[in-house]
Amino acid sequence: MEESIREKLKHWLEHGMIFLKWVACALMGLVLGAAGTLFHYCVDGANRYSGQYPYLIWFLPLGGLLIAFLYKVTKMERDQGTDLVIRSVRSTEPISIRTAPLIFVSTVLTHLLGGSAGREGAALQLGGSLSELIRKGAGMGESYQDLAIMCGMSAGFSAVFGSQIAAALFALEISCVGILPLGGLFPCVVSSLTAGTIARAMGVH
Repeated sequence: MEESIREKLKHWLEHGMIFLKWVACALMGLVLGAAGTLFHYCVDGANRYSGQYPYLIWFLPLGGLLIAFLYKVTKMERDQGTDLVIRSVRSTEPISIRTAPLIFVSTVLTHLLGGSAGREGAALQLGGSLSELIRKGAGMGESYQDLAIMCGMSAGFSAVFGSQIAAALFALEISCVGILPLGGLFPCVVSSLTAGTIARAMGVH
């Protein structure tokens, strides 16, 4: 009798974790959709403002010092950016939650002052960092870290660039070069489609 109850509890727990995984994937899509939309509008606004006031480029060195200062005071001066995000998919190396606000502010500031900063790396770092926040908040263990980060990268890339299916495949491909982890395909597509839909609904095309 006790064994039967234990088996049922184990069965329910397994199904509960599967359900939680899909809820977390959708939640990552919602959060990254909103964050990616805000990032998109901030970068576009910074570029327009920079074009209207070309003299802002003279403040670029000060912007660089400010970014370096922000990374130092938050103890993130050794942050390895996109490389760390990709490496964390293949290991249990943690990603700091502070990465998301830092890369957001530093990228927007760089564009505002006429500097050159791509959106691709920023989108992946936003996705990786915020997905870890959601994974830990949902109580999902380290065994889900790789899947969570891939979903986060998919959602972040989809929200910023609007290419939902390509975003999911891109996150899978750069996470495991030479191997396509098919187990992560559908969760990444769910996150990516959710984020892309949110971004489009908020006017990002």
